[in-house]
Amino acid sequence: MIWSRRDFDTSLLSCQTPDLLNSLLKDMKVSSSESIYTYGLAFVGFSFFFVRLNHIAEYVFIGLVVVWLIQKVKNRDFSLHPTFWDVPILLFLAWSLLMVVFAVDPQYSFAEWRKALPRFLIFWFVVNVIRTKRQFRTVLFAISVGFGVLCLLEVAYYFYQGNSALDFSLSGETRAGGLTGSSQWLSTYLILGVPLVWFGVGNKEMRGRRMTYILIAGVMIAAIVVVHTRATWLALIVVMAVFFVCKILRNFWQVVGVIGAVFLILALSFFSVKRPLVLTESQVANPATMQLRLNTWSFAFERILEQPALALTGVGYGKHSFQKAYPDLGAEFHTHIHNMFLAQAIQLGIPGLVLFVWIFWVVLKKTFQGFQDFPNTYVGMFSLAIFLATIGLMVRNVFDNMFVGSIVYVFCLLIGLLSVLQSLNELEGAGNIARKISPGLNDVANGMRNS
Repeated sequence: MIWSRRDFDTSLLSCQTPDLLNSLLKDMKVSSSESIYTYGLAFVGFSFFFVRLNHIAEYVFIGLVVVWLIQKVKNRDFSLHPTFWDVPILLFLAWSLLMVVFAVDPQYSFAEWRKALPRFLIFWFVVNVIRTKRQFRTVLFAISVGFGVLCLLEVAYYFYQGNSALDFSLSGETRAGGLTGSSQWLSTYLILGVPLVWFGVGNKEMRGRRMTYILIAGVMIAAIVVVHTRATWLALIVVMAVFFVCKILRNFWQVVGVIGAVFLILALSFFSVKRPLVLTESQVANPATMQLRLNTWSFAFERILEQPALALTGVGYGKHSFQKAYPDLGAEFHTHIHNMFLAQAIQLGIPGLVLFVWIFWVVLKKTFQGFQDFPNTYVGMFSLAIFLATIGLMVRNVFDNMFVGSIVYVFCLLIGLLSVLQSLNELEGAGNIARKISPGLNDVANGMRNS
């Protein structure tokens, strides 16, 4: 049989073809942009663990933001997803900028504030471009692999230098971390990474990548040992204790009460002991570094209590503002505060400290709520992992001020992923409810038609 042109309804085909092509082209554009954002963020999340790749990662991230903004303008879509973190971050950034006027070195404080903008911006970027679980898992896995490679390189380099795992001498080379930054950076990344690896190893939906997470866990444990940092070990002990408390109590305020009581007891016992300003042969047992911190903290507290203006405005945003304000403290003091929260009080005053604590407080509430509402699920376990990572980061930085640079990038990236996952879970829940309701609505409609 021979078909002729007149046997087809060409009018229908010509009518539908442009719409079909436009739909396909639109889907291709959406798919390609999603791939760019997904793999771009995966590269950024992987690279921020390595000091030599930090600037490249920042440039890539800024490039992604530019592409996203151009796409927004082209599509005339200026909508943004509201999140639980919007108000705390915006108020903190606004106060930090306002206090530049009262800074000891306004030029330096403004430069530090400008650097902080993209670090928090990555949170909003993630929330607005990551839309599926596949994207979420790709970026999270890249972050986890980056953390694992960091641990592997640092452990290998540590033993390559001829050190032993139990060498606690005062030499700087007896602490892992020198290859890609310092022991302070590695120890802080360990605090963020341990809960993620626990999540990857134990979650049923991660079976396809479980072996990778098990390998990461092995080098991670080795890195924990050879980092030789007391604050890291203490933070991890606290994280494990909080994990069991969360499993037992399952109530946010009860968990906060238990943690607060333990911290109060430890603080009272800690500050009641006088430590001599002498060096020992062991980094772990050396009391001098702790006494230097106590001296510096006492000095900072006294300045805040004695100077009401300082308590209100601070000396200016930036880690080095304290040193600029008090350059001649002497050998009995650190040049930095070595306490993340007290540092914010000195830099931005008591209002700045309150806003800074608020940033962490809303994260703790949101993550614990996710764990409480969806226990033993993918979203619940990831919420618990971020809750534990946040607790660990706060404890670690009681003895240092390492909420800076790429650490802020990684933390905000993780909080963005948390917000995305919880939003996707809410949408799935709403869809399931709609599917359950719709059969009943159909029955009602059919009954009305029959009547």
